[in-house]
Amino acid sequence: MIKTILIEDDEILRKGLHQMLELYAPNFVVIAEAETVANAVEVLLEKEPDVVFLDIMLIGGTGFDVLKQYQVKNGFPNFQLVFITAFEEYAIKAFRMSALDYLLKPVDPDELKEVIRKIEKAKTLHPDSFELLIDQLGKQNHNKKIALATAEGIHIVLIDEIVYAQADNNYTTIVLNNNKQIIVSKPLKEYEELLAEKGFLRIHQSYLINTQYVQFFDKMEHTVQLNTNAILPVASRKKELLLQTITKLTR
Repeated sequence: MIKTILIEDDEILRKGLHQMLELYAPNFVVIAEAETVANAVEVLLEKEPDVVFLDIMLIGGTGFDVLKQYQVKNGFPNFQLVFITAFEEYAIKAFRMSALDYLLKPVDPDELKEVIRKIEKAKTLHPDSFELLIDQLGKQNHNKKIALATAEGIHIVLIDEIVYAQADNNYTTIVLNNNKQIIVSKPLKEYEELLAEKGFLRIHQSYLINTQYVQFFDKMEHTVQLNTNAILPVASRKKELLLQTITKLTR
């Protein structure tokens, strides 16, 4: 039995989620529900759940207020956490940077099934992911770090340490400046979206590079050499964009 708490101020959505869990994950047993910040903190402290589905906007505050108050009273959460939210671009980006799960309203059954599958593997919230999320939302680290979830666990790395990322079907290999490689089960496109504002450029269908590591662009061979001596192909349609980016770096 996986003890589950639903914290959501929309009664219809909360009941719908409860029904979907009964249908798709009968081992997830809902032991309590809450719709206010105060009540949510109370039931979390009393029930000690394994999994919490937490809405962002609640009566009396936000889901982040719940987590902060819980942490003050009971220390770091030892349950798995799934956020429920309407489309809020900044919050969603923070979840993705922190490798934390979320569900968009209205909850899609297929997305819920995927989250359930991941929860059953992970079991508990990773401390570094939680701390990184708080930093992201408080803009304390200005997105200097990113969480990379692998089959073995979660790596927290400095974005500046990432040299390039290589696509491999639905997986992505992240290569760091110490030559360490981290394989994550997410497509390259997701990291392209997350890191576009951090100086990263998609130069090829299979490669996303950190432009600060560019050492030489061979216009004849359509390749780029990085400071780590890696030589990567550049798609013809990306040539001009790469040239523009390099020119900006030298100004």
